[in-house]
Amino acid sequence: MGIAREEEPASGSPRRKRLAIALVLGGASALFSWFSFQTARETPDFAYFWTAARVLVAGEDPYRARPGVEGWTLPDPFFYPLPAVFPVLPLCWLPMPIAGGLVMGISGGLLAWVLAREGTHRLWLFASAPYVMALKVGQCSPILVAAAFLPQLGWLLTWKPQIGLPLFLYRPSRIAAILAAAAIAVSFALRPDWVSGWLENLSELEAHPPPILALAGPVLLLGVLRWRTAEGRLLLSMACTPQILFFADQLPLQLVARTRRQSALLAAASLVGFGAWYALLQPGDRYVLDAAPWVMTLLYLPALAVLLLSRSERS
Repeated sequence: MGIAREEEPASGSPRRKRLAIALVLGGASALFSWFSFQTARETPDFAYFWTAARVLVAGEDPYRARPGVEGWTLPDPFFYPLPAVFPVLPLCWLPMPIAGGLVMGISGGLLAWVLAREGTHRLWLFASAPYVMALKVGQCSPILVAAAFLPQLGWLLTWKPQIGLPLFLYRPSRIAAILAAAAIAVSFALRPDWVSGWLENLSELEAHPPPILALAGPVLLLGVLRWRTAEGRLLLSMACTPQILFFADQLPLQLVARTRRQSALLAAASLVGFGAWYALLQPGDRYVLDAAPWVMTLLYLPALAVLLLSRSERS
């Protein structure tokens, strides 16, 4: 049976079963991230959120911090918008590996809760390379995917706008829009000049063009044939926003799948891409840049194929 003949999505799980799934996957996510941060040879992404939160609590400007400056032991400046520190503020007094494990565990638990409500076929996302990479480096994509299904978490979409915007377009919500605007307003109340500092830091960052500008990227514009569907809006907007093609940011692509078979296919393709990238790495390689062709070939293109071969239904 091919992709074009779709099975019906699995029905949502009972509340007690969903809670058990959320606790198990959330706990496993917390332990995996804690261990990854504890043993990391390179600075995990979460360290930037945690350190910037501590700088902000101390009354300082995280955008003025630089490598070598007291209180900033990281190799790069802070490249994220100020709302990115808000979710970490309640835990920034804890050691970084513990705070990171808790944040990623809560993120995974909430994500499992909402995905199990949609249907157990969605849980293949947890077996995907983007999810594992997000846990390993401490990226925010799991909680942003959860926010797409829980409008009450809409304020989190500002954590990483290039991922938050496609997820908002996937499931637009007035509540989410209001809460996202509120998070931005609070950020200006705390530091009215943060945007200028943020843009100054971004000028030092290596450019990350949108996927449509990558080799074979223009083919993703075929997603316009499904622009009326939530999945079509998601893939098109993801293809047009700047991002690092390093697996973690591409977690939302797993939502393009509508059935268990499609979900398993996208997760498996992502693992093949991750395995091939890792196996071919050589000492001295620019490992982030080397991941880009694999992300395009085995994450974006399979998601496009699933989108185009699925039934066209109005979202």
